[in-house]
Amino acid sequence: MTDKKINLSKKIGVLGGGQLGRMLQEEALLYGVDLYFLDNDIKAPCSIFKNNFTHGSYKDFNTTIQFGKDKDALTIEIEHINADALEQLSKYDKMVIPKVEIIKMIQNKALQKQFLKENDIPTSEFCVIETKNIPNDMADSWYPFVQKSQIDGYDGKGVTIIENKSDLEKQLMVPSLIEKKVEIEKELAITIAIEQSGKVHFFPICEMVFNTKLNLVDYLIAPASIEEKYTKKVNSIASKLAKSLKSPGLFSIEFFLTKRGEVMVNEVAPRAHNSAHYTIEGCNVSQYQAQLRILLGLPIPEIKMKGYAGMVNLIGEEQYIGAPYVENLQHLHEQGEAHLHLYGKKETKPGRKMGHITVLNTNRSKLVNQLNWIKENIKIKS
Repeated sequence: MTDKKINLSKKIGVLGGGQLGRMLQEEALLYGVDLYFLDNDIKAPCSIFKNNFTHGSYKDFNTTIQFGKDKDALTIEIEHINADALEQLSKYDKMVIPKVEIIKMIQNKALQKQFLKENDIPTSEFCVIETKNIPNDMADSWYPFVQKSQIDGYDGKGVTIIENKSDLEKQLMVPSLIEKKVEIEKELAITIAIEQSGKVHFFPICEMVFNTKLNLVDYLIAPASIEEKYTKKVNSIASKLAKSLKSPGLFSIEFFLTKRGEVMVNEVAPRAHNSAHYTIEGCNVSQYQAQLRILLGLPIPEIKMKGYAGMVNLIGEEQYIGAPYVENLQHLHEQGEAHLHLYGKKETKPGRKMGHITVLNTNRSKLVNQLNWIKENIKIKS
């Protein structure tokens, strides 16, 4: 066996300095690797790494070029970045993971849906709308449907549900796509890690319960409680998608399991994702360790779970804006193996992700009770 020299002094730049970048740096510290972050928010979670934090817009071409020109490799923790700048940097022999063409495709939801269709990946029926409003005659044949902005949507923003004609006043006045609303039995997610060699690793499938008002994940449980045939279907689709992407990187895939027993892809993210936070404590390899290993060119060990894992998002409560306060934190230890992750955001706002709590248990029903207690008692206020 020949020894491959791994460069742990490689300068890795990350576009985005939010909580995903912060958790990636926490993992990188274990490897003695320093990451460098670019973010337009001077108080972003990664601003704590003062010597490695650049305040500037990752959507600006020149700012991104200046940030990336002295880096050996570049990655993202948010997809809404200036991909043209990354494309230019790749011409300067900068390694970009995932590949720029994949970022460009995924960051536009219309292009992403078309990619899924072209590669025979099951997804809901859709139509691309290039105008800033949905033509009435088109809407009449699609009710009920989900409208999504083509770009810049995240954490439930840029998404609206149109049930009937009276709901059209809620439409997003931007270029968008509309998707036929499906009857959902469960919402599932899987994260895949693709090494530079092309080898694909699968994290356990989780099932997500959404906050319907905010349209973001309320809590999740892994592994998902689904029949084996659905597990095989999700893994099969994820494998097919990995081959279609032809790019190293970490990808999160959200699925619908419909009431008719269909399994279809909802969306794909080219980065670490909220749905795989549970992997930090719940697996022998976290999504962040996997992402770091991909960037360094290291192989990823076989991924295994340690039992059942659940994750509750800590979201800013209604009517509270200001310095965050965690209500009932002193009682969290009563819930057994519960792990707190606060993101270091200086201000809480209604609906803002402020942190999460992961719980581990060997008994699924007990885990559900713990998650419900946390959901009802641990609150972010100001």
